[in-house]
Amino acid sequence: AGPGSFTGLRVGVSTAKGLCFAAGVPLLSVGTLETLVWQAIEGGLVPQGCRHIVPMIDARRMEVYTAVFSATGERLGEIAPRIVEPGSFDREFSEGDVLFIGDGAGKCEAVLGRPEAHFVQACPRADAMLTPALREFEAGNFKDTAYFEPFYLKDFVATVSRKNLF
Repeated sequence: AGPGSFTGLRVGVSTAKGLCFAAGVPLLSVGTLETLVWQAIEGGLVPQGCRHIVPMIDARRMEVYTAVFSATGERLGEIAPRIVEPGSFDREFSEGDVLFIGDGAGKCEAVLGRPEAHFVQACPRADAMLTPALREFEAGNFKDTAYFEPFYLKDFVATVSRKNLF
């Protein structure tokens, strides 16, 4: 469901909608950040005593798409773009160890490197969607196949390439 790359989300959601429509099955959605959280939990990547999991999707420069989750997978804050700088996540650090996971985690290690910070550079895996997808299924949280749109987080801005190709 997103957030993530504009084109990647469009292709993924269009494929899922087409398969669901053709097969006559309901559509479920799972967020990218939630997928990363469950990848950490079910993959045994959460360090002992860790209080928070912070999935991070690289949004270029020192910006990431992120939210704070508990070590049990409960989202504790809003999903938002965030500039990573010294002092970011101080509240979470004050409560204990924090796991940062995702393709944005690696670039933040130099800025957030502290003894209570743990970093896992990873891309979301499809198998990590199983637990949140089952929860959505059991709750009956099906999406409207015709009108479901991914969560882009930011508006798409088209630009003209500066490269002189010809």
